[in-house]
Formats: sequence, C-alpha cells, structure tokens
Amino acid sequence: MQRAIRVLAVGLDYRRYARFSMLVPYVSRTLDGGRRVHPHEGLVLGEAEYQFCRQYVIDAALKLAEDDFTLDLRRLRRAAQAEQWVSSRAWEGNSLAAADNR
Repeated sequence: MQRAIRVLAVGLDYRRYARFSMLVPYVSRTLDGGRRVHPHEGLVLGEAEYQFCRQYVIDAALKLAEDDFTLDLRRLRRAAQAEQWVSSRAWEGNSLAAADNR
C-alpha cells in the first residue's frame, strides 16, 4: 500500500507501474555489496514486454524530471507521524474537556 501511495504521489500511472514491476526481476544486495538478480519463475518475455518496460522507464524519468522531483521520504514520514500525534493529542484533550464539563 505504501508503495502505491508513493507511486501515485510522484504522479506516475500506478497500473503501468504495477505491470512494469511484474515484468522486471527482483534485485537484492548481498552483504559484500554485490547484487543478485532474481527472475520471475516461468515468466517468458518477448519484444512487446521489453518495449513496454523501456518506454515506461523513459516516461517515468521524463515525468520525474518535469516535476524537478525531490522526495524526502523520511521527512514526509516524520511529518505525518507528528501530525498524527498532534491530532491524537487534540482528540484526547477534547475528550478530557468534555468529561470535565459533565
């Protein structure tokens, strides 16, 4: 869910992103700093899938460059947590005030 929100937040088409992510292999990092590619078992890719992925990467790069995009996820997460904390405190304060008025 968080990934979908991030994709949508930067203005990318989620359906195209989902298709792209289903087609490309998963890449993990090893402890020594290397990378391992994990292809999807049984997935046979042809020219159409290659062209789709190629075009998606180009379109996504152009979209992100167009918006001069910088996304600081840690800062956004901290801001959302702080806002949630403040709103929960305000709600608790309203509950306590209502109890005092009884």
